[in-house]
Amino acid sequence: MIGVSRLVTSVGPGAPPADSSSTASLTRGPREPRHASAICVNRQQGCPRQADRPPRIGWHTHGMDQRVSVITLGVSDTTKGRQFYESLGWHGMSPDGDVVFFQAGCIILALWGRDKLADDGGMEDRGGWGGITLSYNAASPEEVDAVLAQAKSAGATIRRPGATTFWGGYAGIFVDPDGHPWEVAHNPGWILADDGSVHLP
Repeated sequence: MIGVSRLVTSVGPGAPPADSSSTASLTRGPREPRHASAICVNRQQGCPRQADRPPRIGWHTHGMDQRVSVITLGVSDTTKGRQFYESLGWHGMSPDGDVVFFQAGCIILALWGRDKLADDGGMEDRGGWGGITLSYNAASPEEVDAVLAQAKSAGATIRRPGATTFWGGYAGIFVDPDGHPWEVAHNPGWILADDGSVHLP
């Protein structure tokens, strides 16, 4: 599936080019407290503007941020799925006619073919899987590898190691102990703000 960049990822189908990978340290210095203005708020565009946010230090000693960047829903027909959400007043965009993205507050909601989503996440769709892949977007391919390593050490199963994707980014998949797949992705085509919020270009 595509991810997003710093965004976007991914999310599952999520966007443009990436470099090679290497493992990065999980510590980049102390975490600075976030100002109240950095918290996601309900503005017209969904999130505070870049100028309102304090700089983000990047990796901190506690590791992966407690946030979700993208939620991708597996659907039988992306056109019908898009029509449904747009009938609710949402506005979607599709870079290729295959995947649809919606700016949903401070995250991205994506619609992608259920069969493609299952295949991309290395999942077998026997009806028990919910047709959803969660995505965490990283600032670089190195951060993707570091998060995957952290997840593995915490008990996750690596379903797909970090690698260059067909959509031009860099991503891998881990599955948590309850079977939920997470894509960890670097998507240089989307905007990943300092506070971790993701924005379509």
